[in-house]
Amino acid sequence: MFKPTILAYGLVLLSPVAIAGVMPLSETRGYDNCLSAAENQTRNLVVEKTYFINEQSKTRTYYLNGLSVREGAWAPVRIACETTNSGNRLLTLNVETGHFAGKLASAEALAQN
Repeated sequence: MFKPTILAYGLVLLSPVAIAGVMPLSETRGYDNCLSAAENQTRNLVVEKTYFINEQSKTRTYYLNGLSVREGAWAPVRIACETTNSGNRLLTLNVETGHFAGKLASAEALAQN
């Protein structure tokens, strides 16, 4: 079975504590817009508290894992959303069956590459 792996420079694994107030408002706003749009496309969506994020110069992409009801049963779902850096505008939304597998890279490991 194929498991997609997200590897990108600047990819950061965020903890639930980070969402609670340490992260910039623009990041929280983008996450909320992403989650809202995904909830409009799926039934009974429940997302994991941790998520992956990739910041670029003009956009921010969120990668969320969760569960939703599909064909009458709970199934894993992965959500990818791209927003503006301000988080005000959702640029793309992709909701698919599956689960993102991420790999957290330290700054030292990135510097050695």
